Amino acid sequence: MIAGAVAQTASYPLDVVRRRRQVKQGGFKAIWRESGWRGFYAGLSINYIKVAPTAGLSYLTYSYMKGILGIEKSSQSNL
Repeated sequence: MIAGAVAQTASYPLDVVRRRRQVKQGGFKAIWRESGWRGFYAGLSINYIKVAPTAGLSYLTYSYMKGILGIEKSSQSNL
């Protein structure tokens, strides 16, 4: 969950720029001019709420599929 939150924080500004460009509201310079550095993180707190359920569902799906496919965790690497 922490890794997901860190990744979300690091990539969120680029996602903001991408979304704003899609609706023709400008790019990096326009966001900086209008809101400063905080403009790149507007709405990030809402995305943090999604991190825990997303990480949980990903792990649940991963574990479930390992069981279906009969994949066991080995104690030794095959390298």
